[in-house]
Amino acid sequence: MRRAACRLWSKRYNTHHPHSSLGFIPPTEYANQWHQPQESTQTARS
Repeated sequence: MRRAACRLWSKRYNTHHPHSSLGFIPPTEYANQWHQPQESTQTARS
């Protein structure tokens, strides 16, 4: 039970919790913002 709780906490912290090093946004949101311009740049080159 403790391991499962730790895994759940770790997953939530690493995906949904705002991080100061990312400008106080969650890592998943940061990744989405980062991929957005990358996709449009690749489309323009094709």
